[in-house]
Amino acid sequence: MKIQQNRHIQINRFLIVLAALLALGIFGALQISSGHSFNLVLADEEDAAGVTTFIYMPVVSTPLETPTVVASLPNSSNNWTVTASTTDATMVTSFVIEESKDPEFGTITNSYTVDVNSPSQAVSHPASPNNTFYYRAKAVGNLTGSDYSESVAVHGAYHDTFDDDTTGWEKRRFTFLEETNVYYGSGNEDGQLVVITADRWDWVIGSPFRHAPAVPYQIDYRMRVHDPSNLVSGGIVLGGDWNGDACPEFGNVYQTDNCFNSFYNFNMIFFGPMKLLFEQVNELNYCPTCGGSQIKRLGPTTTVENINGLANPATDWHNFRVTVQNDGLRFYVDDKFVRHFTDTTHINQPYFGVFSSTDEYKPSIYLFEYYSVTPMD
Repeated sequence: MKIQQNRHIQINRFLIVLAALLALGIFGALQISSGHSFNLVLADEEDAAGVTTFIYMPVVSTPLETPTVVASLPNSSNNWTVTASTTDATMVTSFVIEESKDPEFGTITNSYTVDVNSPSQAVSHPASPNNTFYYRAKAVGNLTGSDYSESVAVHGAYHDTFDDDTTGWEKRRFTFLEETNVYYGSGNEDGQLVVITADRWDWVIGSPFRHAPAVPYQIDYRMRVHDPSNLVSGGIVLGGDWNGDACPEFGNVYQTDNCFNSFYNFNMIFFGPMKLLFEQVNELNYCPTCGGSQIKRLGPTTTVENINGLANPATDWHNFRVTVQNDGLRFYVDDKFVRHFTDTTHINQPYFGVFSSTDEYKPSIYLFEYYSVTPMD
């Protein structure tokens, strides 16, 4: 059955109820293309007084096709584009694109309306500790709209100066619960992240569990050793995994497999000057009877002796950079290139963090002034 839009149907009074029931019964069988609607009006013939009675039925329409939404990768300026589209845009006039930092869209941070003929929205945000944005879209027509699309996530530039102690940095993997810590500094260490390994042969990883941008990206950080002892070490980890569950895992803090089972470790070791121990950690092995650290980091390592990029004593603040690209990782100290590591096994695992460890001397205390993760062009 095909009903023309706004077509009036006139029938006798005794057929009004029957026609209404039939109309209601057949609505479900009508074949109306996406976004179209019709208005059914039932009209009686004039009575003896010359009065015509009208019954206006509700407007019946079908929703527009649910659109899809895609986003480009952020560039080095942290700009990206979000685009909505649909396979049938005949009745679409515009799209509404919503942005949220909540995957459930409990709070909308921005709402953009884009024309159907120009359905893209340019987006730019400053780097921040909350660097993931979610987008969804709906189509809008003159008479009706669509359901919301599936959402898409954009992982932009990350930057933390550790002035806010609610940005999520905590210790995640460690060899001894009571002898390790990661915390926001106060007093003389205000605005710094403090990473402590207090006893011999121990180590700790701290992370905010924020998602790095897609490869290629770079990590910049400013770090120094505090109260140095021989062979105390600290640095960053990247390329880590996380399954979304609690980490550390209550009741299973040492043998959990929820996070950082594999990663890269850029570990700066103090021994007067500094050297780099680069670790491709492919697995962790819990072995409390093996001697030394009770959790072994297993995988290939490379040592770079006497880092010559340090412009000042090793105990001063220094600026470090790691670039993550499809051909491997590059390490810089104080703007000087140190080494290219060609392994790419873990580069698409997106979680990053900080690290400290001890050898035979203790404690190992490393301070971080800022931590940035930025997309590369």
